[in-house]
Amino acid sequence: MNKHLIVAITGGFATGKTTAAKFIEDEGYPVIYTDLLAKELMSNDKEVINAIIDSFGRDAYKDDNSINTQYLSSIVFSNLEQLDVLNRIVHPKVIELMENRLYELVKSGNQLVFVESALIFETALEDGFDYIICVSCEPNIQIQRAMQRHNLSEEDALKRINSQIPIQKKEALADFTIKNNGSIDDLKQSTSLVLNIIKASL
Repeated sequence: MNKHLIVAITGGFATGKTTAAKFIEDEGYPVIYTDLLAKELMSNDKEVINAIIDSFGRDAYKDDNSINTQYLSSIVFSNLEQLDVLNRIVHPKVIELMENRLYELVKSGNQLVFVESALIFETALEDGFDYIICVSCEPNIQIQRAMQRHNLSEEDALKRINSQIPIQKKEALADFTIKNNGSIDDLKQSTSLVLNIIKASL
């Protein structure tokens, strides 16, 4: 019998993975959000900040030293080589921070711990998880959600979607797929079903 399980929640840009993760968190399970770890590092880690300024210029940060997300996004999602530069600066430290937090959560007795990240397969982290959940939706729904939620043009939404591994490939590699083509309640129900299956395997 496993003493603990570590589960990844992944998907594409604007497919609903964070919403699914929040439902799991609401059930009382710890969730590590790698986007928040990245923001934390980009805001507070001097080494990361200096490397970003060296690579993308002083405009990468605003006058109050907060990240100039709009400026950085316009560069990295228009040029995948630039995205790769940013990822090489941020990802190793995100992974280290994620592993430290996982260790702390497991050590303190949590049997079931979740990590929400769009880039599980892109960063070859899949072998570090007992299960992987992929949250996906139809391409037209994904584009609409990306445009509405992030205030993007269709062109910019597609750039972000296409910067990741195709969702069909993620579905094929995952242990569970949650199709998020309907309402929030549908997503909640599907997430709850998958959560119950994983809990049963503890």
